[in-house]
Amino acid sequence: ILDHFVLNDKFLDYLQELKEKYILSLFTSETIQDAPEFSSILNSTFKKSYSGIKLGITKKASVSYTAIAKDLSLSPEEILFIDDSWENLQAAQKAGLDTIQYSRNEQVVEGIKTKLDYQP
Repeated sequence: ILDHFVLNDKFLDYLQELKEKYILSLFTSETIQDAPEFSSILNSTFKKSYSGIKLGITKKASVSYTAIAKDLSLSPEEILFIDDSWENLQAAQKAGLDTIQYSRNEQVVEGIKTKLDYQP
């Protein structure tokens, strides 16, 4: 999996700005956050990481988002979830999370600014 995985450095830089005001968490299907070549940057960006495979949950099930919200001591309505998969976004929405579908950096940044009314 790591042979073709590349971090989105430009978006991660933007998230570094956001983490000054918001709690950022990562929910992955696998365990990319544990890979030595990525763990440092991901751990410095995200306060908490959730691995679906490690926790026995899936991004396609709304109960997963409810469990993560509970673990973060947040109501689902307080969480903005970003993903490129429409199926994952539908599950998050069903749990009560606000969502943005990722297609490109500029589009997501604009969506974040609009939904959070935040201008770094």
